[in-house]
Amino acid sequence: MMKYIFVLISIFVGSSTFAQDGTLKAISAKGSILKVVELVVKRNTLYTSLDPDFLHTSLVLQLAQVNQNMEGSYLFFGESDKRYFKTGEHSPNDESFISSELVIARKPSTTFSFFSGNLEGKVVFKLIYAKPLKNSGKPAKKKTLIDCDFPTVIDQDIWRAGLPVPTITPFSHIVNHVILHHSAGSNTDTDYLNIVRNIYLFHTQVNNYDDMGYNYLVAPNGDIYAGRDGFGLEDDNTKGAHFCNKNNNTMGICLLGNYQTAIPTDTALQSISQLIAWKLKKENINPLDSVLHPENLPGQFLLGTIAGHRNGCATECPGDNYFNKIDSLKNVVASKLTTCNLTALPPFTHLHNAVSVYPNPTSNSIIINSVQTIIQYQIINLFGNTLYTNFPNTNNTTFNFQTIAAVPGLYFIRINTISGWRSYKLFLTP
Repeated sequence: MMKYIFVLISIFVGSSTFAQDGTLKAISAKGSILKVVELVVKRNTLYTSLDPDFLHTSLVLQLAQVNQNMEGSYLFFGESDKRYFKTGEHSPNDESFISSELVIARKPSTTFSFFSGNLEGKVVFKLIYAKPLKNSGKPAKKKTLIDCDFPTVIDQDIWRAGLPVPTITPFSHIVNHVILHHSAGSNTDTDYLNIVRNIYLFHTQVNNYDDMGYNYLVAPNGDIYAGRDGFGLEDDNTKGAHFCNKNNNTMGICLLGNYQTAIPTDTALQSISQLIAWKLKKENINPLDSVLHPENLPGQFLLGTIAGHRNGCATECPGDNYFNKIDSLKNVVASKLTTCNLTALPPFTHLHNAVSVYPNPTSNSIIINSVQTIIQYQIINLFGNTLYTNFPNTNNTTFNFQTIAAVPGLYFIRINTISGWRSYKLFLTP
């Protein structure tokens, strides 16, 4: 034990640091899944081998003094699993205390060591135990998909096995926005099923949410986990708890990892774009659009149909490196919607240079010129819906997007002459 203490002191802390034993005081417990303990600490002190008398797989640090700063404090699970504490982005709004992000161990632990940093006085640890599953970390078998298919999802009955089942009645709502999050956790832990299980208990046992806050969670290897359980309702339309009390009309997707420091994997982004494309096609939503949120409630603001957590809440979530990819993600989703919706359009014949449409992109109107008489033309949105039809019976005509109160994004025009139909992509800019 003395050798272990010496190693911790010499490698991880400076000469001004004190090492000593500490006594944890039990506050409360919920069976074998949650225990709350407190510790009185001094500044810059390492407390070694703290024994909560509780097997745990994750924990949260909570401070009663809201003016304290947990930056610089850290813990060890075992002898070498060092984790720094960071003020939580995913805790409920409460001005009476400050919580850290959830810290998940790589394997169940009976003790931990804690370095206080600048903290002084009483601190609280909320310890969670999510029993590991035998198939933990095994990737899901994925099916071959086309652009708007529903992707393979790991169901709640699989990842939630052995954990308490939510007892509430889910609430279904219409989704106008997909909100993107990161878990702000480890970028090296690949036991994704274990991570999801611990996040679930963190949400339900520590944050006191009714269920998992997110509708879906995505691992760096591309696996998708079904989050909040609809219990017969559609999971994607089940109201969650992830957008700072502005959850109406949103669907939350959490990418596991910390993307303030790491870069999202292409595999994860592919799964996310597939999931979003399926959802937006289902709900007839334009991925490039923005609409007022919350719907029909005070305090509305313009929010993208695909948006980051920080677009509506005071947080750095989903991390700079993920947030900066949202615009390109929107374009990928738009491309997927274009492909899968074009298959639903009536067939057409290419007329080479017989028809021209310009300017394209346009911010307002287009001019249509044809060598042959234009019998009919249609304006069609991403989802294959015909928004406007006209029968000009002339070789030249114009169309103004204000006629249909269009929002910026991708559209199609189908033009019919005696030689057949021709289709163009149209890009409407702000």
